[in-house]
Amino acid sequence: MKITKSQDVNYVEKPEGINVRYYLFGDYEVHYNEQAPHSTQTWHHHEKIWESLYIIDGELTARWRHGSEERFETVSAGDFIVTERTPHTFSNDS
Repeated sequence: MKITKSQDVNYVEKPEGINVRYYLFGDYEVHYNEQAPHSTQTWHHHEKIWESLYIIDGELTARWRHGSEERFETVSAGDFIVTERTPHTFSNDS
């Protein structure tokens, strides 16, 4: 068994209003994100991984690009997202 204490992880406060705890392991990572109200994450995508998100509390607007089309959907507590390698962003409009 391996236990990682929250005080032992990398913690980053991003300028766009997202606080992240990075739990980094050899072949995978777990990120715990808290996104401030009225904030939007920078558009990004992942070349080597599929990002998976489980919404614990609140609502986010998920935006992603499918070819030249931009799509969006509101997600809330209990929803699960797999971004694949799609360019995406999330905004907290609350």
